[in-house]
Parts: sequence; structure tokens; C-alpha cells
Amino acid sequence: MKKASFYFVAVFLALLLQTTVLSYLIPGAIIPDLMLIFVVITGFISGPKDGLLVGGGAGLLQDIFITINTGYYTFLKLLFGLFSGFWSKKVFKENFIFPPLFIFLFTMIQFLAVDFLDSGIGFSSNFLQMVWRIMLPESFVNFLLGIIFYPLLVKIMMIYFGDKKI
Repeated sequence: MKKASFYFVAVFLALLLQTTVLSYLIPGAIIPDLMLIFVVITGFISGPKDGLLVGGGAGLLQDIFITINTGYYTFLKLLFGLFSGFWSKKVFKENFIFPPLFIFLFTMIQFLAVDFLDSGIGFSSNFLQMVWRIMLPESFVNFLLGIIFYPLLVKIMMIYFGDKKI
């Protein structure tokens, strides 16, 4: 129950920051996906089960509150959490660069998948322009935030859950 309440509060704060503060602080169409960052980090820290549950919950909230097409983000974030969780046994928690690399990759995959599905099973007409102006910069910003948040969340979860081996 302690983990579930922590995850709920963290996902809710990520949603709140993503939809309010960050949309005004960062110019242009680049808004970091804090929910994706949290899902990937949770998978790496806590394993596939928690990654799957947090990914599904975060994606569902994003589908409900941010997008028109319900389902894309739920499915993608669920997969990203699960996949990150599978890697949690293969990567040392002290490896602070691996999760941000996955965040970078998953940001690009999410962008490509949503654009492909939104355009009626094809890419939009200004696809290359969107890649250069939105996808790559947003992926890079998410990567940098992953570098900052991963060690921070490892410490917070160790303190909150009282587990040295998280």
C-alpha cells in the first residue's frame, strides 16, 4: 500500500507539472514528458510489475487529461514500464546513464507511434520538420531530466521504502 500511494502521488505530481508549469516555462512545442520519465525510472528501480502498473496508470491519466485519442499513451507507457522493468535485473541501479538512454529512445518511439496512428496509419505531411523541431529536442530534454531525476528518485525511494536494495 505504501508503494501504491507513493506511485499515485508521484504520477499525479508529474501530470500536474507537465500540464501546468512546464507548458508555460518552456517555449515552443517542447514539453518534457515527466510521466514517461517516471515510468521508465520506476521500471528500472522496482522491476517489471511496478513498471507495468505505473506505466498503465500514467498512460491512462495522460490519455484522459491530455490527449483526444484514448489508448495510445496507455498502451505505450505500459510497454515502456514493462520493458524497463525487465532491464532492472540486468543493469546495476548505480548505472545512472542507462535509464536516461532508454528515456531518450522511448520518447522517440512514443512520438513516432502517436504520429503514425494519428495520421491514419501513416506519418503526417510535415513529419521531418516535426522530427527536427519537436521530437529530437524533446527526446534530448527528457534525457537530461532523466539524468537528473534517476539518482534523485533512487535516493527518495530508498528513504521512503526503507530498502537499501531497491
